[in-house]
Amino acid sequence: MNGVESYVISVCSAMIICGVINVIYPSGNMKNTVKILTVIFIIAVCVTPFVNFEDNIILSDFDISKNYDIKTDLQDYVNNAIIDESKNQLLTELGEVLSERGITDYSIKFEGDNDNDLSHITLYIKQKSYGLKEYLESKLDVEINVVEE
Repeated sequence: MNGVESYVISVCSAMIICGVINVIYPSGNMKNTVKILTVIFIIAVCVTPFVNFEDNIILSDFDISKNYDIKTDLQDYVNNAIIDESKNQLLTELGEVLSERGITDYSIKFEGDNDNDLSHITLYIKQKSYGLKEYLESKLDVEINVVEE
């Protein structure tokens, strides 16, 4: 019965407070807005005890009990972004250097131990190009294996 008494007291208190606000507030353009806001407040006070926040769609996906290692997640994200940008930059520079040499038909394969390893690069080209490996390594400062098909 204590819960019901608390609910009735909350609703009555809200109604009294809103009634006093409506009486005290001077008439004018904002009078209707204040009435609407007080009605919304009273409705919120009346409905709040019946809303089960655990079943709320927004809050159900957010589990406070999970321990996230934000530092590790952020570090992984930054590392992956750096590696992706490094690959993109390397591919762009490699494409520019190859176009300078007139090579347009080629493919590149990163053959490291994992996706983040940029140390083993193989360039497959369709034409003969003497001294290309040394030229690329001097221009790009990376070790490249060139395979002429």
